[in-house]
Amino acid sequence: MKRKNFKSTQIFDGTTKTIHIDEIILPPAETIIKFPKHASSLRAVDFAPYYGKGYDIIVYECQMAIETLLLEHSQSNGKALTVDSISSYCHGLKIFFSFCQHSSEALRKELLIGDITRLFIDHFIVFLASKNFQRVTQKNCYTHTKSVLMNLVKKGFLDKNIFPRNPFPRINRQKKGQHPLSKIERESVTLALKKELKRIQSETKLLSSYDLTICVLSIALRTGLNPTSILELNTDCVQPHPIKNNRQLLISHKRRGRNTHIKTIRNSDHKERLKTIMMDVSDIINLINHRNHEIRLKFRIAYPLFVFQSKGGNRGAINLLSNNTLNKCIDLFVINNKLQNADNQPLTLNVMRLRKTFENRIWELSGQDPFVTASLAGHTVKVSNDFYLEAPDEAKHNWRFMGELRNKELLANSSLHSLANKENTPIAGCKNSQYGVYAPKDGSHCTKFLACFRCSSFVVTEDDLYRLFSFYWLLINERNLIGTKAWNRYYGYIVNVINNQIIPHFDRQKVLHEQENAKINPHPFWRSNEQLKLEIE
Repeated sequence: MKRKNFKSTQIFDGTTKTIHIDEIILPPAETIIKFPKHASSLRAVDFAPYYGKGYDIIVYECQMAIETLLLEHSQSNGKALTVDSISSYCHGLKIFFSFCQHSSEALRKELLIGDITRLFIDHFIVFLASKNFQRVTQKNCYTHTKSVLMNLVKKGFLDKNIFPRNPFPRINRQKKGQHPLSKIERESVTLALKKELKRIQSETKLLSSYDLTICVLSIALRTGLNPTSILELNTDCVQPHPIKNNRQLLISHKRRGRNTHIKTIRNSDHKERLKTIMMDVSDIINLINHRNHEIRLKFRIAYPLFVFQSKGGNRGAINLLSNNTLNKCIDLFVINNKLQNADNQPLTLNVMRLRKTFENRIWELSGQDPFVTASLAGHTVKVSNDFYLEAPDEAKHNWRFMGELRNKELLANSSLHSLANKENTPIAGCKNSQYGVYAPKDGSHCTKFLACFRCSSFVVTEDDLYRLFSFYWLLINERNLIGTKAWNRYYGYIVNVINNQIIPHFDRQKVLHEQENAKINPHPFWRSNEQLKLEIE
């Protein structure tokens, strides 16, 4: 092929530098990048189809970027980006290369690295929007492409300012994600896993991909680990606890944060317990280590835990359990055990649902402690609030039920404005602040103000509107401080009760006046959020 000169003629401002390649043969002799075995099913990518389309040097640099990332992964002993993440970047590059070809044809020129400017990236975002992609898919394609191009930024070939700060605003609100299992669904999955584990334990043959999937689901249900973190567990992932003899440490790697995650797990020495309850994590891992030890010795890498011998088209081959195989086996597990959702449809099950189920379960058991929950899940409180924790259906039902109960009580009380036994509270009024439903019943006054809206002793009169709206505006302002999801979980239904079940029963002009007054000059008790913090704690 003809040698091409890729000296850039673009004028640079000193923040970037040209690629000092006077002559290079494109395409290069080797265009195929092979990936080490990993959780994804992609094993190789060929860049040859993208050469000769009018943007060869861009393809070449992207190919070099992928090779660099793989090299960093191998040299860091797995502490850099996971191979699974790197392979996903190649999916985004396919769309980016399509845009490059479109741009080259429109401009009637060979694209150079210097042509990748802020305007070029803006046009790429518009190109993504023109496709029949959902916005979440557009964002993923953009993010994958940016991750590769950032390698060129590090080399000094591109300016980091070419990327817009937030090209997909509010995109996280459009991501549906996975919802945690309901209580009934969780119980049915747990029972099915117990049955499958009992079967596996009673056998002596090699563990199949289906058997390993049962083990993965069981570990996920008990630990809340990410699917990739579980699939990449090593044979030595269980280590002795340095202090407690009846505990062990489960060591996994979280690639996105590039750190090691350590969980304390139970060390079970009582084998008879395994017949009646789900096996502990350490027992499951020891079982996998023992049963598939022989085929693991034949595998080119000795340390991966989830290795199995294929029974399909590639019969006899020794493979790592991949995400694709895992998902197929999970579907089979759902069918075999007839797992259904509330609509009597086959249950949608995957590791991420179990992860969210684990975290929401920890949230309940810890007394709604966000710090304990985030710590056990292996991320920050903000990540828990934004992406994992959800208000259970029971909570919404309770708020609605108690709101309706208060509505009926207010409507039935003809002497609402002159209750003789009503006591004023910082929010409104109470018929019995010492011995009411949520009162301490020891002679002291109740201070559980967030519980007022589901308490049968709660009373609101026209004289209480100023205090009520002072509290109302404090809750509204709190939304900007703690985030939408956390706000919905703590305060959303309270605001809903005020708006829909209390305000309609008072004169509109009076309501508007007290709302404005409370907003400008709130009641002293509700001028700071200290009381709210005490309530949550």
